[in-house]
Amino acid sequence: MKKIVVIPVAVVAVSLSAFSGFWFFKTSQFKKQINEFVSKDSEHLSVGEIAISGFPLSQKIVVRDLKFTAPENGGVIIFKSIAAQNSLFSSTYSISLPEAINLASSKENIDIKLELDPDTKIEIDIQGNQEISKINYSSSGYKITDNVTKKTILSAKEKESKTEIYFDGETIGYKHQDSGSQLFDEKNNLVFSSASSFADVSYLVDKDKKTTVKIDANVKEFEYFNLDYLYKKISADENISDANIAAATLPSDAKPEGKLSKSSLALKMVLELVENGDKMIDTLPAEQMATIPPESKSMYQRKAAPYSVALDLNNLEFASDTYKISLNGKLNTYPEDVIPFPSGVLNLKIEHFDDLVQLIVSELNRFSSGNPKLAKDQADDQAKISKVVAIIKELAAQNSQTIDSTLAFEIKHDKNDGFDTLINNVSAMEVGAKFMEAFTPAPANAPLQEPVVQNPKPVEKATPEKKTKKQ
Repeated sequence: MKKIVVIPVAVVAVSLSAFSGFWFFKTSQFKKQINEFVSKDSEHLSVGEIAISGFPLSQKIVVRDLKFTAPENGGVIIFKSIAAQNSLFSSTYSISLPEAINLASSKENIDIKLELDPDTKIEIDIQGNQEISKINYSSSGYKITDNVTKKTILSAKEKESKTEIYFDGETIGYKHQDSGSQLFDEKNNLVFSSASSFADVSYLVDKDKKTTVKIDANVKEFEYFNLDYLYKKISADENISDANIAAATLPSDAKPEGKLSKSSLALKMVLELVENGDKMIDTLPAEQMATIPPESKSMYQRKAAPYSVALDLNNLEFASDTYKISLNGKLNTYPEDVIPFPSGVLNLKIEHFDDLVQLIVSELNRFSSGNPKLAKDQADDQAKISKVVAIIKELAAQNSQTIDSTLAFEIKHDKNDGFDTLINNVSAMEVGAKFMEAFTPAPANAPLQEPVVQNPKPVEKATPEKKTKKQ
């Protein structure tokens, strides 16, 4: 009977002992890896205390005073405390930063701290080879404070923000999505906001030394504010408190001059870089190279360009409630290029071009107001703008896609044409000469051109029939 009781107790004791050994082995291995990571780059890394707890069902590793140093600019990043916790058999660690991250640089005269919002969540996946495979990050915002003045320099708020960084074999990826963000300055001015943003970026280096970068990103309905305008308004009004300029000068039911229009930005592209290595390029046609003895061929060869580049720009678009600019096309460089000047075709379209011109003119007028020297040159500047606008419209008229105030341009370069590029089948050198002429100061006795008129109307030309009737 005693033997029957003793055997189960012995089994339990051995199991507990084995489990305890496994727990301490796993945690000690983790601690060892941190120390090895630091010792491999001890010139730039140092660590204080590493504490492990959580026995028996979890692991909690607390690393204190982890310091990254950049000797070239005297920069230092200090994590006062990093806590990582997971269940014993899980590969996912939950990371918390209970204290602010300090960033300093003696050469740049920087001494600030970064504080993440309390709801910040960071998760790290570590695979069996003890390498990080994924980092998930979500937070509602952060705050940057000057350690000397104790004042907030910058703060941000984000809604439903999620970020993922992943490592999949040879690929490094980044994904981000949020439902809106806001950025505030040291006086609590709202300086930037967006309705949403999205980014999906991947970076792949394959066995053939080809690097592929894919980007699909957009920021919707973002707006920013002209702080120069805001602060001028504040200095002119003693009744407005510095505590909250945004509340005092940016009423929600109005669109003040300092608030710029809502805009959206989208980018979708694939970029490939191929390393050419020691590849040699023949400098003579193939039929001539075939007649040259093998031992002499090197005399008629040169080393290829270091990289060949292929860009597939599916879409680059900037849109506001005033105008829209879009660009797409494909560009390539080749190993045989002496100078890797891109070849290919880009298509540029500017919608509501006249409105864009008026926006530029109004900004120049606002910038020059109150400055006698700039105001004096204003008429001359508008004359130059009139010339430039005329050149651009004349060039755009060569493209069948140009309609009314929507201007279209085809920018084309062939690798056999040297540096010459065609814009709507017109040499870029010719276009550049016209722009140079437009910016050349006119003689003192020459009359100034009329300034740009808002929403100019085309002059109706009389038809031959109308002339006959008038006669």
